Amino acid sequence: MAFFKTYSYSQINTYKSCPEQYKLTYIDGLRKSDQSIEAFMGNRVHEVLEWVFKERANKFTTFDKLTAKYDDLWLNAWHDKIFIADPRVNTDHIYTIGLRCLGNFCTNYGPIFDAPVYANELKLEFEIEDYKFRGILDRLDKTENGKWIITDYKTSKRAKGIRAAKSDIQLGLYYVAVQQNFPEAKQILTGWNFLRHNKEIHLQPEEESIQKIKNQVVRRIKKIEKNISDGHSFFPKESILCHWCYYWDECSAKKISNPARSAR
Repeated sequence: MAFFKTYSYSQINTYKSCPEQYKLTYIDGLRKSDQSIEAFMGNRVHEVLEWVFKERANKFTTFDKLTAKYDDLWLNAWHDKIFIADPRVNTDHIYTIGLRCLGNFCTNYGPIFDAPVYANELKLEFEIEDYKFRGILDRLDKTENGKWIITDYKTSKRAKGIRAAKSDIQLGLYYVAVQQNFPEAKQILTGWNFLRHNKEIHLQPEEESIQKIKNQVVRRIKKIEKNISDGHSFFPKESILCHWCYYWDECSAKKISNPARSAR
């Protein structure tokens, strides 16, 4: 098996979560259209926020217009491989959470949406030691006073704080991406916007923290590549995340199909 020419945060995180899922996805090339209702909702919210800054920046845009765009995207993207793992929720419940996320965002940034956005869904390539990476930033702002601000949108159930942000691998990789692609960026902030909780945090990472993240990522890649070169097995790692995994039919740890129910 050959090594990858370019890595991503998703690859690194998948290996940490479950080595067998990593093998099925990135080595065997198994791709499925199955998707959780939470992921489907998050994608639609991201698309609305990208749209509002690309198409409606500096224009008066009401929450009703955001809702109409959300509905349109939701209906057009809907497919029959969307599943619900949590028995306590249903499609309407998750749909409404998406509306809440958009409502919070509209309150903070609307109705003019004149934030200093440099780019949305920005694709960047960068390097760490001898490894190449690629990443997509949800949003990158460039302020008048020279600050570059990376924001990763989250629609997740739980919000995190500054302490978690300091050691977060994804934010660290985004920082490196901007640092290498924009050498004029002397002050770079990274952070999250937890849309469901109306909580936004940013920080300026310390170089020591960034170096630790680089080292951690390189160690993980070397472990992956050693597994491949030595012909070692990629063993499954069972956890709560299994409920949102759709490789149960291929997983060596599962004897039944994923019990998640189809969303309607």
